[in-house]
Amino acid sequence: MLPKLRMMVSANNESKTAVLSTIDELIGKPAKDGVPAVRPKVDETTAGFGGLLQWMPRSDARKVAGDIEMIKSNIGLDKLAEMRAMAANGASGLGQLAIRELDALMSQIATLDQLQDPKDLIPNIQKVRDRYESATKRFNEFAEDEAKRMSSTPGNRAPSGGGADGAAGLSDEDLKKELGL
Repeated sequence: MLPKLRMMVSANNESKTAVLSTIDELIGKPAKDGVPAVRPKVDETTAGFGGLLQWMPRSDARKVAGDIEMIKSNIGLDKLAEMRAMAANGASGLGQLAIRELDALMSQIATLDQLQDPKDLIPNIQKVRDRYESATKRFNEFAEDEAKRMSSTPGNRAPSGGGADGAAGLSDEDLKKELGL
């Protein structure tokens, strides 16, 4: 894969991996292939009425609140990046966002409200996990296809010797445009 494209894929995967790892901590994971099960952080003591304890320093509910906020922030940033990628001028088209508008963007996949009943919150977190997993897979497939296409197009071949000085001589901005990002 071309160096700059590889860096973009790596950065995207790191971000998605951090979100997926946090989600796995929140909703837990069953034991698999000798790896012990991870007990979910979201339960009656950290969500629903237990979510009211998020204001208590060092409480499990406070940790869950931070994790949910991180996930919501990533959703909002991903939505903004998606909107910018689709715009011809690279802008989101939203101008300066109000807090309510950003909250609406962050809730597009599922409602992640810690005061929800854990029985409702866990499936919503799982929806986000499924969406992130699917998006990462699609992005990696797209990037691989683009790398093949770009490397087979005359004039887009990487410099001889496999130098890391550029993906086929394209600037970062040109590569982003080429990938539709």
